[in-house]
Amino acid sequence: MGLTITDPGNYDQQIKNFAKQKKIEESALGAFDRDILTELGIVELVAGEHQVCASNSIEVFCCDERISPGVQLRVENPSPEPDVVRRTAETTIQVIFFLFGKVRQRMKIAFWFILAVYVGWCSPWQGSGIKAFDDTVPQKDVKSPATAVVADEIAETDRLSKLIEDAVDDYQLFPSQTSLTELLARPVLRWRNTARGQDGEAMLVVWLEDGHPLAMASIYPWAGNLSHEFDLLARKPGLVAKSNQDVIWMPTSAGVDFRKIPNAKVPGASPAARLREMKVLAARFEGTMTGWNAADSDNEKLRLLPRPLYRYQVSPEDVTTDVPLDGALFAFATGTDPEIVLVLEAVGTGSAMAWEYACVRATSGGLEMRLDDTVVWTAAKFPQQSREKPHYTQQVPVPESASVR
Repeated sequence: MGLTITDPGNYDQQIKNFAKQKKIEESALGAFDRDILTELGIVELVAGEHQVCASNSIEVFCCDERISPGVQLRVENPSPEPDVVRRTAETTIQVIFFLFGKVRQRMKIAFWFILAVYVGWCSPWQGSGIKAFDDTVPQKDVKSPATAVVADEIAETDRLSKLIEDAVDDYQLFPSQTSLTELLARPVLRWRNTARGQDGEAMLVVWLEDGHPLAMASIYPWAGNLSHEFDLLARKPGLVAKSNQDVIWMPTSAGVDFRKIPNAKVPGASPAARLREMKVLAARFEGTMTGWNAADSDNEKLRLLPRPLYRYQVSPEDVTTDVPLDGALFAFATGTDPEIVLVLEAVGTGSAMAWEYACVRATSGGLEMRLDDTVVWTAAKFPQQSREKPHYTQQVPVPESASVR
């Protein structure tokens, strides 16, 4: 690479132009001394085949007699442009990172491949991951005794829950002995009382006539039997329960004793207002399980479940002495196991409409209900069992395939 001086009288301008091409500031050119020539990369000045002078011996480059047509400035190793250096460096870094990423990716693939081969062929945990290839007969997966017991208990509980659910269809209830219209069974609560060692998911069912509840039953396993604990909710007797065409329960007295709630407002005009009023009224009651022991040593305060078990209502023109305008069933429970069912109903018409309540037992233990800290209802321990009583428990042996405690 070089610069040939074609006009001796204008050599300085030619060198300036050459310097601009090399991006040397014009103000720095001056008299073209050794530093400028060195920065331009000019190492010697030659004329023809003879060397005129070398850059390290030139002090001032301004001698016209030294410049003649054909004089050539020979340039060695010119400095690269700054932007070229930058782009070269960036390209080099990108290539390095690209190559490093490829190497790292291949190293990762190789690592996982080696690990998979080790697990498959050499690992002592064969059978739980990638299995080694061999010609031995595979053994059946054997569960530990503890795991087998838990699995059997879960399966047994599921079978028992299914048995309880199917038991709802074992009974047909009718509003009277002469009626041919069967009441509609509706499950309203599923519960479990593990504190008493109960297995399976028990169920509370109500039987309805035109949406109005006339009877209920708790179905639960106990002492190897499936218990059906019936209770009458109707204001009058007459209801009949059958199983396989045989009468199993026919109470001869009313199941509930309704009383007016003192200091209660007249039922609201809308269903939403009456529901709010019923929740407030239910909160005024307090249920207690006095238990089965003679000294009431197993006394236990019951919990009011926040939502009604069942809500029923009719239009105002359908209200009669036997059909209330609105009503709901609330449960006082041990955990979720209902022990007392509180019935609230808006009865009467017009200005005579009022709120009434009744309490229904759902257990054989002793019970007590308070309203505003005053005892308003009690139920004795171990009620007499008779098919003619409003409270009656029918027990059926559980098949051995779904045995219970």
